[in-house]
Amino acid sequence: MPASGIVRRRLSLAAAALWVLPLWVVAFPPMVDYPQQLALAAILRWYSDPVRRFRETYELALWTPHGLFKLLAAGLAWVMPIEVAGKVIVSASLLAVGGAALALCRRTGAPGWYALLALALTYNSIFYWGFVDNLLALPLALGGAALADRILDGPFGARPWLALAATCLLFYTVHLQFLLLFAGAVGWLAICRLPGWNWDWRRFALSLSALVPGVAACGAVMAYGVLRAPVGVISEYERRMRSAPPIRLSLEAKLARLPDILFGPYPDRTGWVLLGLLAATAVAAIAFRGNEAERGEPRDRLFRSRFATLAGWVAALYLILPEFRGGYLIAERVAPLAAMLAVVALPPPALAWRRLVAVLVAAVLVFQLGQTLAAFLRFRAESAGLAAVLAGTAPGENLAGLIF
Repeated sequence: MPASGIVRRRLSLAAAALWVLPLWVVAFPPMVDYPQQLALAAILRWYSDPVRRFRETYELALWTPHGLFKLLAAGLAWVMPIEVAGKVIVSASLLAVGGAALALCRRTGAPGWYALLALALTYNSIFYWGFVDNLLALPLALGGAALADRILDGPFGARPWLALAATCLLFYTVHLQFLLLFAGAVGWLAICRLPGWNWDWRRFALSLSALVPGVAACGAVMAYGVLRAPVGVISEYERRMRSAPPIRLSLEAKLARLPDILFGPYPDRTGWVLLGLLAATAVAAIAFRGNEAERGEPRDRLFRSRFATLAGWVAALYLILPEFRGGYLIAERVAPLAAMLAVVALPPPALAWRRLVAVLVAAVLVFQLGQTLAAFLRFRAESAGLAAVLAGTAPGENLAGLIF
């Protein structure tokens, strides 16, 4: 490998280690649902342990959706402490966003360092909610879109069909909402090619047929969830949540919440500063974009803008969808994906302005890392002593109020 390649690789590894450093400076990551997800993985790991007696209380249902994190954590817990296994998976999911965004940049012709903007959006509200399944779904959605885009550009045979179908089915193990988003994304990427395909409807139908197994699995699970509602099967609390009316926010409220959703909730104006830096980067990239000959963009305008318009569709879903439905968070999960798609769809800057745009990208990344690390260190001080409290707590005692 050339010396420049070795230096670039070492710099990439150092940047990756710095980016996940906040996770490793705390004993308890500030993620709301994360402890219960790790507890479910622990039940799976020690299910047959006669001392823990999990088999007497729990019944395994490995076929249910959203189980990948628990399976991975339980598997890694055979060779490392389970709390370390959880952090390894979360770290990998954050860094995978950068790799998947880089693959998208190669499809759009954007400079690879645009992927750092997507990486800067990983410590978002979904992270702090502790939705580990969503953290795994985000890089899968970005990488899946890059894969689908490449497959749709090439000869479509059995192997590409199976690759697209397997990617769609993989969303079953992380999150069904993202499965539907991915299916819609593939459909849009195919629509954007119809003029170039000379309106080949057979190829259009064949490409979309690869989504049928995943969408069918999603529909079957949703139908089962609706039908399994008799008393005694689900709790009274769950029945009340299902019957609750959806919660919707005004457009102004949704826009005002964007900084907290994209960069994590801060008590000061940090989120707005980061959003301003991101907006300045986008404006600079658009204002100083290279000409079409410099960018080497073929085909028609619809095809060239396929990822930008896809980001727009996903952003529109954030504005349209309710915040909660049946006690289930919906719209907030969509916004980070829309932002990640949008930043990798930015046009490449002209050569004369490339350094300026790169500096703005670096500013977003460095400022977000600094604020995140400072927030984690504050949380470490706030949660000092929790381990001693947990050690002295008898099984069955509720500490959720203390944690919240």
